[in-house]
Formats: sequence, structure tokens, C-alpha cells
Amino acid sequence: MGTYESKLHVTYTGKPDDTSNSGRTILKNFPGARRGKFTIDKTQKLFMKYNFTKESTLFATSTCPDEINRVFDLFSGAWGGNFTLGGLAGLPFTGKTGFGALSSHVPDDGELLILFAPHIGVTKEGEIGNIRRAGMTKDTTACGYRETSQYSKRVKMVANEI
Repeated sequence: MGTYESKLHVTYTGKPDDTSNSGRTILKNFPGARRGKFTIDKTQKLFMKYNFTKESTLFATSTCPDEINRVFDLFSGAWGGNFTLGGLAGLPFTGKTGFGALSSHVPDDGELLILFAPHIGVTKEGEIGNIRRAGMTKDTTACGYRETSQYSKRVKMVANEI
């Protein structure tokens, strides 16, 4: 077993293109953004080089539980399940007990793969931080963005491996 660190990638469920306001915003602010399925396929190939398999790997996430943040469910299917660590903004909330449970669930001589991520919404008008949720007539914040308005300025996207 070893420690393997991958570069940070932005995944999304929509289809950013340069013809919509939201697409232009995503491409401008997150130039390494890739669709969730693309990111899953590439990361699986990368980690398989290090002997991570569906059978030998415990996949865990520390992601915000927001209903719009479901692209990460695709990773669970690819890795055969998910041990959830995350809370708001993707910060782990399980404490020592949760991390102890996590470590006791890793397959014998297996690997542990943890995905950490908050999320940022983008409106159809191209505003970062808000999103129109299903069944709602007004945009709402995504991951408490308004409370952390400097968040997107601190996020650096690196997509060299993908």
C-alpha cells in the first residue's frame, strides 16, 4: 500500500459550451472541467496502474450531500460502493470514530481511495455560486457560496493528467 495523489479536476453533469452563459462561465473559470463519466474513466485507468481494483479498493467520499452534487454517485458505481465521510462543503464530519471505522473496512491488503470535493453552482445566466433547483422558481446558493464569496478565487484547477 502507498499514497497516491492525483491532481484536482472539476467534474460536472451539464454540457458546458461556449454558446451559453453558464457554459462560457464554466470554461472561463474552470478550464480543466470535464464531464463526470470522462473523469471516472480516466481516474479508473490511472489508479488501475497502481493495482486499485473494484474488489481490492474501498472507495470513500467527503463531498457535500447537496442533491445537486450527485455526479459523485457515478464514482460509487465505478468502485463498487461508497463509505461516506463528508458534510457541508465536503469537509469530513466523522471524527476519529468514523476514520477508525473507515480504516477497518478496507479490504485485506487492499487500497483506500478518498474523493474530497465541495461544489459550486452556475446559473443559466452564468452567475457563479447559485443554481436553479428542480421545482423552484428562484436561484439558491450552492454549498453556501455566498457565505464564502472568495471561494472560487481560491480554487485552482489543474487538469494535466486528464
